[in-house]
Amino acid sequence: MTDNDGLQWKVASSEDKKGIVLLREGARVPLPEFSCLSPDLEKRLDWFDREAEKYELHDSRAKYWREILSARAVDDEEVDLLLSEIRLTPPLYVLAAQNAPPKGSGKLHNCGPMSRDCPGPFGVKCGPAAVE
Repeated sequence: MTDNDGLQWKVASSEDKKGIVLLREGARVPLPEFSCLSPDLEKRLDWFDREAEKYELHDSRAKYWREILSARAVDDEEVDLLLSEIRLTPPLYVLAAQNAPPKGSGKLHNCGPMSRDCPGPFGVKCGPAAVE
């Protein structure tokens, strides 16, 4: 798979075989799973509970999304919002930093407080563009 910068990535299964990861030069980038769209209540809640545990989601927004997923699958329009809220958690940013490509092989885009002004890990807009 080739990204927007022309870099080659390998697509592989995650270690637990429940997700997909992109691999390149020692970097390992987990991709979101879309079980939130499943018509199966158990699959939706199992997915969300795993994500909530993994990324320490224990606030009112996590409660809100769990209630939605308990009642129904998210709408197509809600998918990006749900996944963005998970992606904007500090544990996921730490994971992204730990799995970043080797020094000098990428661009730094996030040196400020979280906002939706510039692209950050996984294409999420996360702070003022600082350094190229």
